[in-house]
Amino acid sequence: MISLFRPFFSNLRKRFKIHTVILQIALLVCAFACIGRFCHKMTAGFAVSKIISDYKLESGRHVQISGEELSKVSHLLSQPFYFYAKGGQCFIFIGADGKTIIKFFKLHHMHFWNWLSTISFPFSFDYWRVKLLEKHRHQTHSYLVQSCKTAFEKFKEQTGLVYLQFSSDPLIQQKLVIYDKLMIAHTIELSSADFVIQKKAAPIRKTFKKLIKQNNLELCKRYIDSMLELITERCRQGIADRDFNVRTNFGLLEDKVIEIDIGSYHDNLSLKDSQLMKAELLLQTEKFKKWLERHHRGLAHYLSEKINTF
Repeated sequence: MISLFRPFFSNLRKRFKIHTVILQIALLVCAFACIGRFCHKMTAGFAVSKIISDYKLESGRHVQISGEELSKVSHLLSQPFYFYAKGGQCFIFIGADGKTIIKFFKLHHMHFWNWLSTISFPFSFDYWRVKLLEKHRHQTHSYLVQSCKTAFEKFKEQTGLVYLQFSSDPLIQQKLVIYDKLMIAHTIELSSADFVIQKKAAPIRKTFKKLIKQNNLELCKRYIDSMLELITERCRQGIADRDFNVRTNFGLLEDKVIEIDIGSYHDNLSLKDSQLMKAELLLQTEKFKKWLERHHRGLAHYLSEKINTF
């Protein structure tokens, strides 16, 4: 009688072993995924390999800077820098002086788009390759370089820029000590990285919240005036910004509003037209106006009135 059930129990044991192995593999994969997510969160995704550059600049894209300015920059880079934040395009570190920001560009996610721009597909497939590149051209290294160069040459004071360097033209070749989010020290060869140095600006949203709480509306209005003047001046220079978010991309430096995000600029001379300039003001401040409406309707109304005077 037992012999009749022996094949059944034998098959059951085999199935149980297979299911156990599958479950163990699934648990192992989940464990690795969780560890990966945990490490990414703890380090904010930073890794030295993500900021090392092997891109080459086209002729005419190198930055011009005087020897005196270069000496000042070299002195700023003699201090250690500490992880401060991360953006969509860069990892941000703050100097020990609390006044200097260095941004290392995230280059790892640009490789695909740059590779796609160097090949061609047969027949009509190439049309879709070109269309895809046009849609994502702001994610290419060449777009980033041109945007930063535009900011440095035409809008330096308004962006708090101090220095800009690309690895193919390394005027600064010293080493820099940076500390990541876990306070682990890394020594970076600056000649192998793409980076910008900016003056640290106070976050505009945090400042407005504090001033509204203090009922200091006059200073808020002064900052709104400064913001609109900044956008207007950029339009006069014929510079467009595809990333219109005042709340996160603008900051306050020495009682003036500056634009801290410089990775989304491109030339657009049509913005010099007064009507297009006004449309740009409305577009750039739309999200900030909605934020003001939630925190202080009077300031939102003041912003609208000021734009209508242009």
